[in-house]
Amino acid sequence: MLVKDAVSRIRFQTNTNDDNTGRNLNTLFSNKNLIAQFMICLDQYASYTQGIEDIFSYPLGLDVRSISAPVYAISSQAYKNIFIWRGGRRYQINIRPMNYTHTRFPYQGYSGIPQFISIWKNEIYFYPDSSTSYETTALSLLLSSSDTTISVTSTEGFPSQNGRISIGTEKILYQSKSSTQFLNCTRGVEDTTAIEHANSTEVKENNLMVFYSRLEKPIFVDDDDIISTDDLNRELNIPTEHMIGIIDLTTYMLLVKVDAQRAVPYKMDSKVFLEQAKEDIQWGKSNITSGLYISDAFDWETNNVGATM
Repeated sequence: MLVKDAVSRIRFQTNTNDDNTGRNLNTLFSNKNLIAQFMICLDQYASYTQGIEDIFSYPLGLDVRSISAPVYAISSQAYKNIFIWRGGRRYQINIRPMNYTHTRFPYQGYSGIPQFISIWKNEIYFYPDSSTSYETTALSLLLSSSDTTISVTSTEGFPSQNGRISIGTEKILYQSKSSTQFLNCTRGVEDTTAIEHANSTEVKENNLMVFYSRLEKPIFVDDDDIISTDDLNRELNIPTEHMIGIIDLTTYMLLVKVDAQRAVPYKMDSKVFLEQAKEDIQWGKSNITSGLYISDAFDWETNNVGATM
C-alpha cells in the first residue's frame, strides 16, 4: 500500500458525514499530527512483529574492525542472517555478545574470514578483521539514472547472481552478470537514490550482506503542513491485511483524543492485533520439509504394453 492511500483512508475515517460530502469541511487533524500518530502505530507494529524486513549490503574492506549498523534497524533481535562473499562463495557470520568475542579475540591483530560479529550502540564489530577487501571495477560507459544494464571493465570475482554493488552513494542490485556487464539491475535500493554516474567511476562489490528487521522510514511533513511527494508515493513494506489494522488503530488513537464516541467504531485491542500479525508472519516462514519419497517409475508407468497391475 502506498503512503498516500493509507493517509487517504485515515482521513476518510476521521471525517464526519458533512466532511465527506464537502458541505462543511472541517479537518480535525493537521497532516503533522496525523502522520505523527501513524508513525507511532507503524513503529509499534515493526518492533513487536519484526515484520518489516530489509537487506543491508556494504563493501567491507581490509582490516576494518567496525561499521555503522543499518539506520532503521529495530533495537531488539533485528539481525536474522549475515554472510560475506569471498571469491564467489558465501561465508556465514555468527552473532555473539561481546563477552564471547572479546574473550576469543583479545588482540587487535587477528585477521582472516570474519566468523563472528557483536553489535553495540549502532556499531557492528567483526572478529577477526577481514584479511581481504571487496572486489572493484570501473564503469566503461556513462550510466544514466534509468539504465538497468551496467557496463564495466570486468565483473571477475563478483557474485554470479543476486549480487549488490555500490557506485558513489547509490546501491544497486543485479540479477546476473556477463564478463563485462551487470544485468537486470534494480537501481537505488536500500533507501538510496538512482543517479547518473560518469564513465570510469569506481564500482565496489557489496561483499557484506545483512538480513534484518527494521522500522518504517519516517514520513516527512514540512513547516507548511505538506507531506513530501516522494513519501506519499512510497510503498509501505507491510502486508495490506495488516495495513487495515494499522489504519484502524491510527484512526482510533486520533479520534479518541477529541471524541470518544466517534472513536468507538474503530476501537480495537492493539495487543491482540499485534499478536495476530506476529503469528501471521511467523507462520508465513514456517520450515517446510518434504516427507515424501518419490520412487523410480514402475514398469506399467513407463511402458504399459502387456503390463499387469
